[in-house]
Amino acid sequence: MASVTVKPKIPTFNPRLFPSASSTSPVGVPLWELDIDAIEKWAKANQSIQPRKPRPPTDGGDKTDATDAAAPAKEDQERYRKEQAEYAAKLAKSQKLVANLIDALKSAASSSLDGGDAAATADTYLILDDSFAKGEDVVHTPGAILTRLTVGGITNAMAGVEGGIVDVTTCRLLAPKEDGGDGTESSKDKKKAAADGKGGADPILPSAADLPRSQVLRLARKFHSSVQSKVELDMVATTPSRIVQMLCPELSYSDVNAIRRRVYDTVVLGYGTNSSAAMAALEGGDDVPVAARVGVHDIEKVSGMTAFCCRM
Repeated sequence: MASVTVKPKIPTFNPRLFPSASSTSPVGVPLWELDIDAIEKWAKANQSIQPRKPRPPTDGGDKTDATDAAAPAKEDQERYRKEQAEYAAKLAKSQKLVANLIDALKSAASSSLDGGDAAATADTYLILDDSFAKGEDVVHTPGAILTRLTVGGITNAMAGVEGGIVDVTTCRLLAPKEDGGDGTESSKDKKKAAADGKGGADPILPSAADLPRSQVLRLARKFHSSVQSKVELDMVATTPSRIVQMLCPELSYSDVNAIRRRVYDTVVLGYGTNSSAAMAALEGGDDVPVAARVGVHDIEKVSGMTAFCCRM
């Protein structure tokens, strides 16, 4: 039986492990570092709150009779026009929710970014919970705010109502302050809010494209899950760069890439430093005579000592 020689498999070079030295980061900008424009672009492309595009009409198929193919084609065209109109209406509503979200992020981040004091924090739409630090030296960027928003905060942001519509922590419906006095809630308003929170009513929000509160809350939950998923992906993608910044902040990404490339060549590919080949070249060839190794086994040493003792 003939022997089969199996060649060792050498891993191929993966350029994704070694980003270009001109880039400032090996990955894209994470969500918590995005500005207002980038957040708006990402939110408009997010599939969690965007409606599904209608399926375009198909042709007559394999039907040979022209009359049989004409009727389904007309029905498909009519269906597509209706679905396209519904899609346009839903898209306009989703864009309105995104616009409300951007306005709320601007309102929450404007005071700290503009150098305002703590008293001038303009959280107009009540999207920040108690976990957000407040102070003159505290700065919250829009991306950092978005990644830390609760479901209630996102609901208030999408609703676009000053003062919010739900509690930031519990998502319970807030009672409207209609007493016109000192701004405190009356017992009638509290009872109404409690009844609404138990499913007794579903108010329509004109500022949120005339969507009911339940639908805004449902979209806010889906968008919150999308934000958390994006944060998890960005945490995994930015782990190498964050490790480099913690352990060796004095190195640039080009230096780190050079080290990683050197490790890949020596450890993975086994190229090494090529020192053995240089020493072989200095010796002058492969036919260099080598003296036989002279040595005494341990057994022979013991036997010799025994014979010497016997002679004594």
